[in-house]
Amino acid sequence: MVLLPLLVAGLLVGTAVALWYSSRNSRRLWKITARIAAGVLLFASALPLLLGFIFSHAMCGRYEFTPISSGDGKPAAQVIEEDCGAVDSFHSSVYLWQRRNGFFVHLFGKRAHSTTAFTVGESINFLW
Repeated sequence: MVLLPLLVAGLLVGTAVALWYSSRNSRRLWKITARIAAGVLLFASALPLLLGFIFSHAMCGRYEFTPISSGDGKPAAQVIEEDCGAVDSFHSSVYLWQRRNGFFVHLFGKRAHSTTAFTVGESINFLW
């Protein structure tokens, strides 16, 4: 999901560069038209990057609290909070999972069968 805005921006920049250099030896009207179009494409390449940054939650603060294990050490719970500032509400979630032991910890990580117990999010109602 994060690669799509980068791909679109890269294509726009590549097209702008190709337009700029392909019009080097052209007549003046074609050169001006191609270079204006290249400038517009270059500035338009910033839009997918900006939208990708906003909608990929890159600007959100993610706070993960220390996991708490059960008495036997296998099931665990963790609270994770996300705060995206003014563009989204505040979210808190509790995740439950089984801890892996042995050889598979190095291949697949410590968490197995992860589920979300519940999620709490504030809804903001604007009065216009």
